[in-house]
Amino acid sequence: MEISRPIYPTADEAHILCNMGEEAWWEIGQKDLSLSSKTATQNASTIKTIAVIFILPHAFQLMIALQAKNLFFSYGAHTILDGICLSLKAGEIAALVGPSGIGKTTLLKVLSSLIIPQQGLVERQGSVTYMDPDDLLLPWRTVLENTLLPNEFRSAKRSERERDEERAKQFLSRFGLARWLHAYPDALSSGMKKITSLVRALVSGCDILLLDEPFSSIDLSIRERLFILIQECAEREKKTILFVTHDFRDAVNLADRICILAKGKIVEEIPVALSAKASIQLQGEILEKIRCAHALFHPLLMS
Repeated sequence: MEISRPIYPTADEAHILCNMGEEAWWEIGQKDLSLSSKTATQNASTIKTIAVIFILPHAFQLMIALQAKNLFFSYGAHTILDGICLSLKAGEIAALVGPSGIGKTTLLKVLSSLIIPQQGLVERQGSVTYMDPDDLLLPWRTVLENTLLPNEFRSAKRSERERDEERAKQFLSRFGLARWLHAYPDALSSGMKKITSLVRALVSGCDILLLDEPFSSIDLSIRERLFILIQECAEREKKTILFVTHDFRDAVNLADRICILAKGKIVEEIPVALSAKASIQLQGEILEKIRCAHALFHPLLMS
């Protein structure tokens, strides 16, 4: 029988775990090791050691929601994906940036199984949805009906369908579409169509959201509020989100990690600390880092 190799925490993750407070390790002792409150308290240090050696590798393996291993894809003689490896944790938001025509959409379609790679493996923990850069709204369905379309393909109880509908109404109303719920797509602006398409992905019930240029055509003020909604979904529902953008500022303001695609590979991954989102100086430093990495590979690529 083949035994899969556990995915171990990174150095940063291990640092966080090893510095967890006594109360957190006490809770692990009670819940995961079924110890009494007194025993867990007396053996917090031992529990911590056991967890780091034996439990955490397994826990981190379960946390990986999406993993791509050595993906290759080409159109004829033109190689698009050249051995890409990528992993995303549950609840993580990652941005994918790179020049136009470099393969960002192709990668998202491969990760969602809309395109089959010529080589490599995609592993997913949970269901996945893909948001196309075009809104793809059905012209004979209203805004609300379009939003709820993916839910119709799921076997759901009446209570779940009612919950999904109420949630969709709340999300649409949050972005000024309350009086457009029963309007048809031809009555909407391009930005309103994009919001409808994005809300459709958020309420689809899927665990992994692959969003292709979800913020194009959307005003900056609404875009910032959408960031808050997406962050809430990732945090509360542990949704894993990978989005494509050409706006580096969107990547810094929303993502936990920025992946730069060039020459068919992820050539650099830039983590974005929470503190950077609130600091103009830190944002500027990250933006400059992205631009430098982007410029380094851009001359070598087809635009």
